[in-house]
Amino acid sequence: MRQPLRVLFSWCLLFTCTRLLVLGCSAFNAPPQNTKPDLQERSPENPLPADALTSLEVVSDTCLVSVEPKKKSHSFGPLTRGEVVKWLDARETWIRVWIPRLRVSGWVLQGNVEEIQDTNASQPRVPEKELTTMIVVSEKTKVRDVPTTKSDVILIADKGDVFFLVGEREGWCRVWVPEQNRTGWIFGRSLIRKGEK
Repeated sequence: MRQPLRVLFSWCLLFTCTRLLVLGCSAFNAPPQNTKPDLQERSPENPLPADALTSLEVVSDTCLVSVEPKKKSHSFGPLTRGEVVKWLDARETWIRVWIPRLRVSGWVLQGNVEEIQDTNASQPRVPEKELTTMIVVSEKTKVRDVPTTKSDVILIADKGDVFFLVGEREGWCRVWVPEQNRTGWIFGRSLIRKGEK
């Protein structure tokens, strides 16, 4: 009894394989999936130059980087004193930074970094997915040259316009204005972060 079942199974297997080879199967004809990223493949150019982001210098000896903006978050590091990182966002006493040396972002406590004027012109761009996107929520929002209500207006933004956040100061948001290839300032109450209501 076992022998006839084995023969039947063998014939069925042979028939199925032959049919797949003759008629074709989408699994055999499909192009191979690339499981590793192609090193030659580049993402589209990020329109925001790296020097548009606020530069911060690490000023403490033990600056751990947290995955989330809270004390009990997983962390890595430490960053080294004098290391320059890029400001991405802020929440309460935390600053989200881009770490060029590691090509990763994370959260550091505000007391561990200070704003500096970075003159390094050969900085790599920060990946667009790491940038904070801000949406204008007020009609005819003024984008100003500096963060005061008496400064020049460089652009009038409409409700729904989108900008990359590049810094914050005293209730003002520094944003990238791509039409003018420069930064400008919008009062914070006129903006929300993308994904917030």
